[in-house]
Amino acid sequence: MKGIEVTAWGILGLLFLQIPAIGWLANPAYWLSCILFARQKYKFSAITSLTAIAVGYGGTLSAFWFKLPNGSNPDSALALKKLLVGFWIWLAAPALLALISLFLLMKMPRHLKKPT
Repeated sequence: MKGIEVTAWGILGLLFLQIPAIGWLANPAYWLSCILFARQKYKFSAITSLTAIAVGYGGTLSAFWFKLPNGSNPDSALALKKLLVGFWIWLAAPALLALISLFLLMKMPRHLKKPT
């Protein structure tokens, strides 16, 4: 199964309560961190980015142990065999956002920090 297929079918996996599909929830967490970053709420942006990394990594790794259904045949299932470069790029996006948010938090003077 290619990465784009995993992404497209991830939401359906959530509807059918497939454990590895939990990793798909990293996407809305990442989108939220982007919104928070744009609003200059760097503390919450960093927190949601780190949450996206944990959920994405943990959910995807669970696909090594929990097989995913493959079509309508009940005897056919897919298991993850290795993590390809697309996975690491997908996970690097919230990591980069978290690093930038933390850097900006540390760089910002105390009297200019907005209450979050």
